[in-house]
Amino acid sequence: MRIGWAIQAGDLEAFRRAVRLSYALWGGRFNPILIANYESGTKRLVDLFRVDVIWPVGEGAEVKALPEKFPYLINAFVSGCSSGSGNPARIATDHISHIVCSYVFVSGLGSGSSERRGHRG
Repeated sequence: MRIGWAIQAGDLEAFRRAVRLSYALWGGRFNPILIANYESGTKRLVDLFRVDVIWPVGEGAEVKALPEKFPYLINAFVSGCSSGSGNPARIATDHISHIVCSYVFVSGLGSGSSERRGHRG
């Protein structure tokens, strides 16, 4: 899952936090930092990096509103999470788990059939 970190231009603390969060996640170097103030550049980065979810880092109104400008992306703010709170790694993991469970259910891999899992006998 690719996370786009939304920050306000000039907010160095939010930039540091986004870098630390990316560094802590597997594949984090491919999570772009999106400057909420630069709409055209942000749109290009979201498309270029194929972002799955935008996570606001910081308190600016533009930062908090940025995910709403991309309604086709995953909505990370479920189960009572609000902008700027919660753990992005946990929410991303929850979304990945949901996708995997849905795949297993739809494909029939979770039906208990030993033949589908490669067991013979």
